[in-house]
Amino acid sequence: MPICQKPIHRYSIALIFFFGVAHLAYAQLTQLPLPPSRMKERIIREKIIKQDIKKIKQMRLTAPERNTAIWFEKNRYNSPLRWIFLSGMPKGADLHNSLASGAYAENMLNYAAQNGKCINAKTYSVNDPPCHTLESPSVKEAIQDDELRNRIIDAWSMRDFPENHNSYAHYLSAFVKFAPAIPGHRGDILALMLEQAAAQKVLYMEVPLKLVHKQAKELGDRAGIGSDYPHVFKRLNSSGLNTIIDRARSKLDHINRVLNRKLGCDSSHPKPGCYVRARFLYQVNRNLPPNEVFAQLVVGYELASSVPMVAGVNLSIPEDGGNAIRYYQEQMDMIAFLHKRFPSVHLSLTAGDLVQGLVPPDELTNHIQDALDIAHANRIEQGLDIAYETNPNQLINTMKKNRVLVLNCLATDNNFLNLNSSEVPLDYYLQHHIPIALATCDEGINRSDLTNEFEIASTSFNISYPQLKEFARNSLEYSFLNGQSLWANYTRHIRVSPCLHDIPGRDEPDASCKVFLADNLRARKEWELEVQFAHFEAEYGH
Repeated sequence: MPICQKPIHRYSIALIFFFGVAHLAYAQLTQLPLPPSRMKERIIREKIIKQDIKKIKQMRLTAPERNTAIWFEKNRYNSPLRWIFLSGMPKGADLHNSLASGAYAENMLNYAAQNGKCINAKTYSVNDPPCHTLESPSVKEAIQDDELRNRIIDAWSMRDFPENHNSYAHYLSAFVKFAPAIPGHRGDILALMLEQAAAQKVLYMEVPLKLVHKQAKELGDRAGIGSDYPHVFKRLNSSGLNTIIDRARSKLDHINRVLNRKLGCDSSHPKPGCYVRARFLYQVNRNLPPNEVFAQLVVGYELASSVPMVAGVNLSIPEDGGNAIRYYQEQMDMIAFLHKRFPSVHLSLTAGDLVQGLVPPDELTNHIQDALDIAHANRIEQGLDIAYETNPNQLINTMKKNRVLVLNCLATDNNFLNLNSSEVPLDYYLQHHIPIALATCDEGINRSDLTNEFEIASTSFNISYPQLKEFARNSLEYSFLNGQSLWANYTRHIRVSPCLHDIPGRDEPDASCKVFLADNLRARKEWELEVQFAHFEAEYGH
């Protein structure tokens, strides 16, 4: 044996001996009895798993669905395996991922630096130059200081936010702090969001977007307001409405061009985000005077009725704001007028995003009811105060009868309103067979993603795999996608006749099914989801 190999040989023997001893020691440690509390916890957990598996075996499921669901129950308490499972699970659509808060703070800092902005070293708000070295350094300088950079990231998100502090105020202030970094980068932000969505196994997104808000508010100030909405509508038209609509179209086209360029969607090697279909929801700030809210609503309804890229209108922003509370009824009446004028325009309405103590008791009694009865909302976002509505039993029955989707953002419930699982009425809605879908809402501020929403549902609410799958299906079925559904009977998941005998993931659709899918985008995305589930369940349910 050559001399140079002798030391390596000796070291190898030493390493083998060391790891052998370590292995024996580990084996002895793992055989030690668990402390009584841990043993009791394990026994309870195993009992729950057996009960949940028994429930799954009683469900009407296909063999791959059942086997996948059982695998999930057996491994739901194994954090790494659970995360790997959920991250690979098809999720359908994210129906509320706001562009204003869709990028992480690190990305927003880069945009602010590119725009030559400054940062207030005390409030961490972005502002315009000139910058000053100490009080308001340039963002380019600030991000070179790790301590300052980390403080900014914490101020712009829920990262490391301490318990027992005012998370509500912190959450809202984050928007104001980084907002000046957004102009000129909406296409960049959307590209990031679509890439993230593709990684989360998302097929479709609806993105609330604030657009030409300043011009719409000025238009509302010129036109004024009154209870005669047809007359106010005419004044808006004669005061420059069409100019604002054209400006909005131009901005949307620019966002789309930037998006395509960033992702290479027109190239021979498009990035995965190109395959995630995205449409916008025109976002209205409800916490403004009535004349300005009405002008925004009119702009939104006009865009949604004429621009394919705009899927509908979204009335959001905190529901407990002064004007939002004061004029809630009036805002519902405005929407009712516009619904008659634009009956095909979809409305996703944040309603009941309130909790006891946040507002006076009487403000908890009617927001969801009025959103459905007066504003004709197609779906409700959050709906947290359902139990405080004047007649919750009647309301829940109406929602069940009309198949009204409730869209839940579970990370936001926790971070924004500091709610735990017992305070979120997810179980209540499910018990009454109300369709549910999960969304991210403010992905960047929450430092979350859609997988994390599914994670919260499975860990905090003990949601099973079949129910998570239903959430994913709901997200496409109740989306604002164009065209007919894939389902002739959605509850029983019976496909329409052109695709009835084609098996997603196994068969290539026949000619009639291909034509149907080509003509109906909703059905096409639902077919794609079923193909994804077939492959996913083949992996876990064999």
